[in-house]
Amino acid sequence: MSMETLLSCRHHLYLESLRSGWTALWCPRYQSPATEISVITRCKAFEDFFAGDCDPFKYNGLHEEITVPFSHCEKLFVGDRYSEFEHAARVYKPEMDYYTQVPDDLDFYETVFPRLR
Repeated sequence: MSMETLLSCRHHLYLESLRSGWTALWCPRYQSPATEISVITRCKAFEDFFAGDCDPFKYNGLHEEITVPFSHCEKLFVGDRYSEFEHAARVYKPEMDYYTQVPDDLDFYETVFPRLR
């Protein structure tokens, strides 16, 4: 299991303000949209993605980062996906707005991982 966390109020306010489209955050590690934190509003892209017959093999073998029809990928905020390569405590920086894919078995202390500052 992993944890996704918003760290900054400016990021939280931005996500709360979205009123259209399917917005994902940018994942610098993989140079692609990060699917762990996204905002879906009622939009044509979302409806089209789930329209039609249910075919469990339609996206078989494809990564969701390239199959999900995001209408916007936001690169303004600082964050990344961390669990595969590094311990989150070593990569945390005060300017981070979010992090994803951090193992949930780590001890998260408010002094190390402040939330919504």
